[in-house]
Amino acid sequence: DSNNNTKTPFLKVDKKEIYFEENWSIGIGGGLWSTGLCLSKYFIEHSDLLRHNLKQLASPSSSSSSSSSSSSGIRAIELGSGNGLLGCCLAASVGTLLKELYITDLSDHLNLMKQTVLANSHILTLQDDRGEGDIERKEDRDSVLVHDNNNNSSTSTTKCICHVVEHAFGSPSNVALGKFDFIFGSDVAY
Repeated sequence: DSNNNTKTPFLKVDKKEIYFEENWSIGIGGGLWSTGLCLSKYFIEHSDLLRHNLKQLASPSSSSSSSSSSSSGIRAIELGSGNGLLGCCLAASVGTLLKELYITDLSDHLNLMKQTVLANSHILTLQDDRGEGDIERKEDRDSVLVHDNNNNSSTSTTKCICHVVEHAFGSPSNVALGKFDFIFGSDVAY
């Protein structure tokens, strides 16, 4: 059931509800480990500090040639996401400051991560990296009208774009991921 109105939120960030379900049948990443929950709660309880520090990465005065941020916001990657909860908590905690999020894990976890992102479509827009567009109903998307210098208009999502990507540590990625401002993960070594 994709209708969040019938589900109980797992966590709340301000007034944003976070939905999550475990699926241990796909492997150890399908469940919630204590450190993943701890870091999720840290993001929630310290969202002001997190936003402050990430804003410094995004500010033009602090950018360096190695920074990937621009006026469009922060790019972040979660390594070993497993179920996607931590990435959703980050996005809910920092709001529009986070423009692009990659959540990564082995192939057997991708569907669960997509389910978690879709259950939290009020926070994230799941981008289909197969080139087929966004996986979201257009009427569910929060959007704003953007005008460029030539007076052309386009619609832009105000939610973070989320990519679910297969990635194994130590192996080259088959997706060009680029540079990131913030790299995070929990339970990546056990």
